[in-house]
Amino acid sequence: MGSRSVNVGKPQRVHVADTLDSQDVEALSRHLGAGWTVSNGDTAPHDVDYLVAGCPEAGALDTPSLRALLIPYAGLLPPTRRAVLRRPHLPVYNLHHHAPVVAEFALTLLLSVARRVSCADRMLRLGAWDSPRGFTLRGRTVLIVGFGHVGRALAPILHALGCEVLATRRNTAGPLQAGTTRVHPAKDLHGLLPRADVVVLAAPLTEETRALLGERELDLLPQGAVLINVARGELVDEAALYARLASGALGGAGLDVWYRYPKSKTERSSMLPAEHPFWTLDTVVMSPHRAGRTEGGARRRKDAIATLLGQLAAGEYVRPVDARLGY
Repeated sequence: MGSRSVNVGKPQRVHVADTLDSQDVEALSRHLGAGWTVSNGDTAPHDVDYLVAGCPEAGALDTPSLRALLIPYAGLLPPTRRAVLRRPHLPVYNLHHHAPVVAEFALTLLLSVARRVSCADRMLRLGAWDSPRGFTLRGRTVLIVGFGHVGRALAPILHALGCEVLATRRNTAGPLQAGTTRVHPAKDLHGLLPRADVVVLAAPLTEETRALLGERELDLLPQGAVLINVARGELVDEAALYARLASGALGGAGLDVWYRYPKSKTERSSMLPAEHPFWTLDTVVMSPHRAGRTEGGARRRKDAIATLLGQLAAGEYVRPVDARLGY
């Protein structure tokens, strides 16, 4: 969006509760331009029009003037989802500015697993040159589970590398062609898994998708298939995934999302991310939930917030989050 201001006729009041520091809030205010007042802090003013918060404080959603809640990332945290379900009149919006960055990281994980980069690096540091060969992606079939913003950003890159790209999407009644990708309804998943050399998980975590891949689904995959997860750890049964990786039934995995997360600064330097020891497997590439973290991330979030606020203030239609589904 550059430095173009988002000017409106009626004064608009925005409160940013988290994700941006005071310097970024000042930049957001300049970006929005005349007609906007931007505040930040734990407590929102009583007359705010738009609230930007991932997990709003109690009572913040009951402000009479509040027109919308903006979640400054994709998805809804469980406490936020419960709160907005009790307020069906309040529209809620997500940001998807990180989708190209997450898609890029999914590709990074996939290439690292396919070419055994992490294993080769560890071995060469010990002076050993005979590392596993890995495999090429050209001619492989990749199944993207969840063809949303991330999936749509990833698909053309995979196609350019010579992959056949299939996808599933919840709100598709039947198979359809989206560019170079054949998109199937979510109910077709079991029929697609035996065709997939690679599965990339990019679906939201909901009641429907929790443990979406369990023992049965993982056993449907071809011998040596690879799993990439940049969505949520709970989409895959932890024990089933570890067992198939340890046995070699799965050829590898690139995991950026996990089953346990630190809740304190101390834990951030001392907590392993799962009950099962994925870190002992040479076929697994691990990452600490950093797919969306790059230089310029705060600027992209600020620009996305400004764009969305401008659209809402101008009365443009933006698809809200369905709190019942969680995305």
